[in-house]
Amino acid sequence: MSFSITGTHADAMEEMMQKATAQDISPANNLGSFVTTSQDSAATRLMALNSDKHHACVGEYTSIANFHQDCVSMLADLYFDIEVRVIPVNEDTGVFLKLGSIYTGHYDPVKVAACLDGYEARTGYNIPIHVDAASRGFVAPFTHGNTVDWDFNLPRVRSINDAGHKFGLATCAVGWVVWRDRSFVPESLILEPDYLRWTQLAFTLSFSRPNAPVAVQYYHLRRLGRDGYQKAIYTLLSTARELSFRLEDTGYYRCISDIHRYVSGQPLLSALQQSEPGKNIRIPCHHHCDSFESGLPVEVFTFSDAFKQRCHWASLSHVSDKMHDRKFEFHVSLCSVHSHLLIAVDYELNGRGKNGQNIDVLRIVVRSSAIDEMMEKIVAELVDVVEELESVGDHVTV
Repeated sequence: MSFSITGTHADAMEEMMQKATAQDISPANNLGSFVTTSQDSAATRLMALNSDKHHACVGEYTSIANFHQDCVSMLADLYFDIEVRVIPVNEDTGVFLKLGSIYTGHYDPVKVAACLDGYEARTGYNIPIHVDAASRGFVAPFTHGNTVDWDFNLPRVRSINDAGHKFGLATCAVGWVVWRDRSFVPESLILEPDYLRWTQLAFTLSFSRPNAPVAVQYYHLRRLGRDGYQKAIYTLLSTARELSFRLEDTGYYRCISDIHRYVSGQPLLSALQQSEPGKNIRIPCHHHCDSFESGLPVEVFTFSDAFKQRCHWASLSHVSDKMHDRKFEFHVSLCSVHSHLLIAVDYELNGRGKNGQNIDVLRIVVRSSAIDEMMEKIVAELVDVVEELESVGDHVTV
């Protein structure tokens, strides 16, 4: 497109852009993304109020600087009280640990700090840990946060980062990083701009950005509190578990994620099984998180073995494309060298098949915009798509 000499009337331009965006998938239906896509009316008004304020101008916009500092303080308070993981290295490096897998929704089960303790005992090298909690930082503290050390309770953890626009309920994009101590912050990466009248230390690669996401994060942290966040996360996990059960009940899909599976030896499950022996017992999805395996409110699933035997020609890329046509967006994981036709975001997921083979999977992220009616519609659409594939047979085209 060339840059036109004359402009366009504002109303005409708005109408043209509205027509263009009308073809987009609804953000609430972008099921493969972690980014928050809904908020209440107060948060929307606060976004509009702060959208034209430059975040770096702390002198002119003192309120947002205060909101920002309060958010950091609240997150520091949260993270000096929870959970982490890692991978071994040498004396010249630190350990970067990702808490919460975006690929499967699982938590890393490795007790890295203990491994590094042993490494230090053998070599004398003290290896620090940074925890990337972008996906789990607003989940773990309110669910299984006290079951495994992962936060600053581990002496080796020097810093933790999180993404507020994921399960922190803020709008895109706002990220946070908290250090154990000021001395651990790399001086070479600190910016101290002073040409905007006021000086503020900043640790960021993005200087010019709006205040709105910080304002929304501050709003939610203060409005919801710990109890409110716990309730919100419990609701997401409950919805995700129910979705898992519904998917597997169709007979067409098998879940790779485990948040709907019961913890081995769980007292309530044992009691129910004893009271009704031989029956397939289910603990209500809204029951306490300790009854279920830990994980993110994410569904990662593939075709069931029975369906694959009946319809060996079917692929999850067909399902993804069909759902896209119906205005739902999935992320398809590339888990097999034969899956070069997939058009969605792909990544390698090895050895997740029952016999250790690579498999293709689909991912749904249950966010705050998800409601029971929407989950029912998703399952109905997924069933309709595979039944259509069955009826067409191996003549299906992408």
